[in-house]
Amino acid sequence: MAISHTLRAIVEAASYYPSADNSQPLQFGISENAISIGCSEKRCSRESYFDCDSHAVAFSMGCAVESLLLVAKNLDTPCLVEPLQSGFLCTFPEIEGVDVGDETFTPVKMRHTNRGPYRKDALSDSLPEQLLDESEGAVSVSYYRTGMSTGLIQLIVKAASLRFRSPDLVKFLADSLRDGSDEVAQGDGLDIETLCLPPGGKGILSLSTSSRWLPSLNKLGFHRLLAAFEGMMLKQSAGLVVISGGTLVNDAVQAGQLSQRIWVMLNQAGCAVHPYYVVTDQLMRKRKGMVSSDLKSEVDVLEEAVKDVVGSESLHMVFRVGFPKRDVVRSRRLPLEEVYSKS
Repeated sequence: MAISHTLRAIVEAASYYPSADNSQPLQFGISENAISIGCSEKRCSRESYFDCDSHAVAFSMGCAVESLLLVAKNLDTPCLVEPLQSGFLCTFPEIEGVDVGDETFTPVKMRHTNRGPYRKDALSDSLPEQLLDESEGAVSVSYYRTGMSTGLIQLIVKAASLRFRSPDLVKFLADSLRDGSDEVAQGDGLDIETLCLPPGGKGILSLSTSSRWLPSLNKLGFHRLLAAFEGMMLKQSAGLVVISGGTLVNDAVQAGQLSQRIWVMLNQAGCAVHPYYVVTDQLMRKRKGMVSSDLKSEVDVLEEAVKDVVGSESLHMVFRVGFPKRDVVRSRRLPLEEVYSKS
């Protein structure tokens, strides 16, 4: 297989990286024996909720970098990662002549989100131990069994309540939703079928993303009801995995790398994974001055609570993990031609 074809196959695998509401903000480039990763001017502009300088995009970039490293490991070939001004260059100096099969990409391409219900069966003792052995720079992993995660669940519930009272966040979610074959076929955003909504869930989702009705409903406590549902799902799991450490500003890429590695490990072990970014999002909103004055005191309390519960002010991601009760619909990806270019 020609180098360009091999690198194209590697890029296709890397394009399965996770992103906020499947927004897919990254752009890949191929030149000689290297793959570049940067922000897409089309999908990640200054007008976007998550712009190129955001923690969420840097986190996704770390996930994509880790995908390339995992593929290189499976191919038993080196991958040299070099930071660029606004991204990374990943060089494969010995890629020529390397035999590439579909199984090379399976772990990366099979990583997925499961928002459905989980069984409460405990993970085997060895799996959390393997997770705790992983780290990336100053970023590390913690694991909380469900019965020991009350404080962490309360953080997520509180942040979820704040989310549904933040109009720009509600708009981002509403704009991300895809319903119907034509919208889903675009390959980005949140296919409603991936949300695993309960009976009547589409109606609740419609209300929770309505700029017309949500403010009035929130006066009646609707945001607390929505957040309580998040808490219920968190309790119905084997446990929660926490990615924390370093700083939110400087270590988002490392957090993404570690998260991708952990996520792949869990999926390969037969575990379902559901990411919760809602707390981190509120912390970053405060740093960027995006929190409305009426919510600022609540976010201040949330920030202090994060330090108490997690032991670090830098909470990058929380994963709900457990054994799935059923298979779920998986998010699609944009056509490869839209996310990479040759030079």
